[in-house]
Amino acid sequence: MTVLKLFILYFVLYCIVCILFVATVTLINTCSLPAKQLLVLRNIPEYDKYLTFIFTRLRDQDEAVRMVAGLTLKNNVKSYYREMAPEVRHYIRDEVFRCIGDPKTTVRRTAGTIITTIVDVGSLDECPGLLKLFIQMLSTNEVHLIDGTLSAIYKICQDSAEKLEEDDHKSGGLTELFGRLFQFLGSEHEAFRQFALGSINQFIICMPRVLRENFELYMKVRLK
Repeated sequence: MTVLKLFILYFVLYCIVCILFVATVTLINTCSLPAKQLLVLRNIPEYDKYLTFIFTRLRDQDEAVRMVAGLTLKNNVKSYYREMAPEVRHYIRDEVFRCIGDPKTTVRRTAGTIITTIVDVGSLDECPGLLKLFIQMLSTNEVHLIDGTLSAIYKICQDSAEKLEEDDHKSGGLTELFGRLFQFLGSEHEAFRQFALGSINQFIICMPRVLRENFELYMKVRLK
């Protein structure tokens, strides 16, 4: 990459950060994002990649700026995901997963919301191996990563329980995931217990086999 191209990239990134900072001030003062100003930015090539970079990589940036970048990215995914180039989709997905264990709670929650939106507007095929990856993340001892993962699982179960249940017939991933969720029902962390129970609750209507087989355990927790 030439020095000129690198300069242009950094200049565009700087401009977007500045606009997002102004959007942050507007959000704080009015509790809403300045839609018109942010819509103009869609004319910038690879705009969604810039938003993703700011949200996931600029950890020394003001948290509010990262949040506006993340929320704007989530809205763009919801509205334009099918129009995005495959490499942009992959970049967003891969990068957002990197900060699901971010030290900042708001960033973790927003990362989970973006992943949920990708699954909602697309399908589980947009995130191949998603449940396996979640199970791997839940095997760590890192509290922030577990919190972010359980929060994301809860959001996805809320919006896409039927998709997960259908996918279980092909991959069996839901059965393995439930095994981990049942373990977290006895966690010392209240948030972990709530996320795990809340995720399982979303499957009461479709009642997958793994829940039927562990229904007695589920009811014991519910009746506590």
